[in-house]
Amino acid sequence: AEPTGRTRTFELSHESDSSSAVFDAAVTALLAEEGLLNPATVQELRRLTSAVHGATRGESVGEQSQSDRVSAGNTRVSLPALGGKRASKAVFGTLFLSRTKEAFSLLDRAWALGVNTFDCAAIYGGGECERILGQWLLSRGISRDDVVLCSKGACDGQEKQWAANLAPERIASDLRSSLHRLGVDNLDVFMLHRDDESVPVAQIVKTMDELHKEGLFTAWGVSNWSFPRLKAACAWARDHNCVAPSFDSVQFSLAEPGHAVWPKTTFLVPTPEISDWYEQNGVSVLAWECLGKGFCSGKWTPIDAAAVAQRSADVEAGLLPPLLPSGATSDQWREARLVSAYCTNENFARRQRARDLGCQLGLEPSQV
Repeated sequence: AEPTGRTRTFELSHESDSSSAVFDAAVTALLAEEGLLNPATVQELRRLTSAVHGATRGESVGEQSQSDRVSAGNTRVSLPALGGKRASKAVFGTLFLSRTKEAFSLLDRAWALGVNTFDCAAIYGGGECERILGQWLLSRGISRDDVVLCSKGACDGQEKQWAANLAPERIASDLRSSLHRLGVDNLDVFMLHRDDESVPVAQIVKTMDELHKEGLFTAWGVSNWSFPRLKAACAWARDHNCVAPSFDSVQFSLAEPGHAVWPKTTFLVPTPEISDWYEQNGVSVLAWECLGKGFCSGKWTPIDAAAVAQRSADVEAGLLPPLLPSGATSDQWREARLVSAYCTNENFARRQRARDLGCQLGLEPSQV
């Protein structure tokens, strides 16, 4: 800490990553003790601790990672709801594709690794993400039969806290707009991005059944619906000879959130009964943030959790203004939501066990 001129030294074992947790905890305590726990020091220490942890694993700058050497995208599964079409287990999420400088290069890399399944949404980048993906598919001459396209609609953006709009006209409009931007005639999967439990499942199922009959998608599903609502929609569809939802997009990860990550979202905590229901009803789970937005691969440490908790306490005490989901603080608001949801003691312990197991198997924690 430069203001005090004092130096602390920490010894890390080269035997295991377990010492990294000790290091993180010690640095967090030091920052708090010196009154230096702030965003600037957190950012710098995140960089330094990442380098230290990498050094204990014998990594060097520019070294090829195990994730590059082993491709999860090459693992594909046959999806009955899509007529047996094979989809990569690793799904490419397009949320920030419009912010990516070399979007085509990134998509090329994913494709080369075996990823053929892409998840979009009408609100991602205001539709620009779908447009980029569609242009890439066209420019690369990729056959429609070789790619699995999923998209979502019927909800507003971050500025409106992702409020659902399940009016039949809005659902149809978002679907047709997505098809136009992607440059295709139909989707493999179209999902409703959020739920509004005041709208009867009967109305929703009938709307989706009519659009399905038009050939605009092969299968449909829901995203961030409660399990009882999903079951009710499937039951109503079955009882009235309508096509039932066969996909459920929900947060599902080794990093179990301490609270809903985003407003109006759900996360899956599987039980044998829930797992059996999915299998018996032919509903596939499309997990989002399955790596906890990077948590499982080491993105945050207890330092970050302590900083977010301190800021929250300062807001409660009236010392700082709250972060807002729109405007100048929107990115900070997102970061704070993620850290507070994923950076729990239970998840840090799970991640450490994944690191330990990875060391034994020669794998990265994200692969575990």
